Amino acid sequence: MSQHSTLTREPPVEAAATSSTGVASSTSSGGSRVQSLDRALDILEALAAAGSEIGVSDLSERVGLHVSTVHRLLSVLVSRGYARQNAPSGRYTLGSQLLRLATGAVGGGPFDVRLEARPALQELAAASGETVNLVLLIDDQVVYVDQVLSQRRVRMFTQTGTRAPLYCTACGKALLAYRRPDELDRYLRGEELRPQTPNTIITAEELRMELARIRERGYAIDRGETELEVQCVAAPIFDHTGSASAAISISGPTLRFDLEHIQRVAPALVRVAADLSARLGYTGVAV
Repeated sequence: MSQHSTLTREPPVEAAATSSTGVASSTSSGGSRVQSLDRALDILEALAAAGSEIGVSDLSERVGLHVSTVHRLLSVLVSRGYARQNAPSGRYTLGSQLLRLATGAVGGGPFDVRLEARPALQELAAASGETVNLVLLIDDQVVYVDQVLSQRRVRMFTQTGTRAPLYCTACGKALLAYRRPDELDRYLRGEELRPQTPNTIITAEELRMELARIRERGYAIDRGETELEVQCVAAPIFDHTGSASAAISISGPTLRFDLEHIQRVAPALVRVAADLSARLGYTGVAV
């Protein structure tokens, strides 16, 4: 996707939930409501077990259903955000809507990154005057899971659940910078570094140099690389295994959130990310 945020001039209003007839009505020919639900859950579990993208034929074999039935159920799951199709390959993975369910399931538990990070997001938003985001690393993309909006009239807004590339976002680059060399090599082999703006890094060599700079200073900067009018600074959050699995960022309009402003807020951002990492069990050593 070419954009990960929107520059708003009025407070965003949550869209009303769209009514839906659900899986059963969309797949009424597949059997009863309970049977359709059972089959849809089988598909979700098979997608999770696959660990990577999987085609309809392979998925059909795993769940023991006809290809046409699997395709119908996948269409509904994709439309509701519980599954995602890779357009070039036609294969499927789990969708980001499951993240909302997972977050709700862990509730106030120790593994709820969003709950742990919320006070820090509010603190950074108040101190910087700009919008603060929390993202998770999922399927070689960042997924926005929480946000505290700037109180200014012109501010950044990103819908929860939005996905964005790693190579051209501050959060994504902060996560890429701490990947193992073999994982980074795999990512660069499989990812097309498409220009989102004239500022986007589009060569593997240049991106590797950028990631080295990020490791030196401890934070990443998006200099209008996804949207020309937006700049962002981000720091990684490490989990108990030592993996950079989340990131926290501050973003704002380029004319206001310039490099000088970014350098002023970056130390506080890095401290917050380090504190969150410690609370998630990070000891400074990869397991």
